Amino acid sequence: MKTTRRTAIAAGTAWAVPTILGAHAAPAFAVSPSCSGICPQGDFGGALNANGWSLTTTGTFSQGANQRLGYYASYGPWSGTSNCTGTSGGTAGGTLQKVIVGEADPTSANSTLDYRVGFCLKAGVTYTFKFDWNSYNINTRSSSLRARVLTVGGSVLAQSGTVTAAASTPNARGSQTFSYTPSVTDIYLFSYYWTFGTSPSTYTGCNLFANDIAVTAPLITCTPMP
Repeated sequence: MKTTRRTAIAAGTAWAVPTILGAHAAPAFAVSPSCSGICPQGDFGGALNANGWSLTTTGTFSQGANQRLGYYASYGPWSGTSNCTGTSGGTAGGTLQKVIVGEADPTSANSTLDYRVGFCLKAGVTYTFKFDWNSYNINTRSSSLRARVLTVGGSVLAQSGTVTAAASTPNARGSQTFSYTPSVTDIYLFSYYWTFGTSPSTYTGCNLFANDIAVTAPLITCTPMP
């Protein structure tokens, strides 16, 4: 069951689960990210809104605060058998360190979590973004994740392949890599974007639970160095 798998989160983690926030408009960046001659780093910083990261949501969720995004020192999807689906999680989800976990249970179709940070990217430099993910797949509703590079206005410039946590299947894990070469030196957004399937027939019990996808902070490499 959904509540059971969360017991797989390592005990004694270095940071507490963050305070749950309501849906809100995307915040303005109070301080523009530096354009210094270094390759940017996207570390989560140990808290939900640390190091410039911020969260927005669309849709509604069974959690009263309208979203669920957790920061944990480590995350390993529960590998037992779901009482809802009879599906065994298995061990393929593995354990990842210092991840953000999209673990929402939406009560509306096509609800989303959008977790993003601003970087200054320089023209002519190829920025390659790599991240690792694992997923809890044995609930009754699928979820998916993409990483994206956006303009500050929200236009998608580049994105990873789609990570899908298919309903009622064993847990999984993997890595994604994609690149972007801007033609203009400017502030850009890096975004992790979770989506949560279609609306269930009811919003109770096993019909409500959606799968989780955990993701590491992006490892960014630059060619040539800025």
